[in-house]
Amino acid sequence: MSVPEIPAPQAGFMTHVVEQYVHRLGAPASDPAGERGVALRVSALVDDAGDASTSTDPSALRRRERGAHDLANDPALLAAFFQNIDLLYADRFPQADAVSALVLRALELSALLPPAPTP
Repeated sequence: MSVPEIPAPQAGFMTHVVEQYVHRLGAPASDPAGERGVALRVSALVDDAGDASTSTDPSALRRRERGAHDLANDPALLAAFFQNIDLLYADRFPQADAVSALVLRALELSALLPPAPTP
C-alpha cells in the first residue's frame, strides 16, 4: 500500500494504520478503494488533531473532539492508531503529541461507551 500524497513524516504511520485496518483478519486481500477511503479518514483525523493543537479556534477544537468520538466508536481504527503511534515519533512528525492526545481522548471516551453486544 502506498499513500503518495501523504507527507513523509506521517507516511509510515498512515501506511501501517491503513494496512492494519483494511487488511485485518477476515478482510479481503486487496481493496484499493477501501485503502483510499481509510487513508483519507486517517489523514483528516491527523490533520484535525494537529490543527486543534495549534489553534484557539473553537471549530478546530470541535473537529478534534468529533475525531476522538469517531475513533472511540471504531475500535479497530483506534487500535491501529494506538499500535502505530510510535512511528510518528520515530519519523519526527511535528504533531505526534497532538495525535497521541487524540488517541488518549478516544480511549477515555471508549471507556464510557456501552459494552458491545455479544454474538
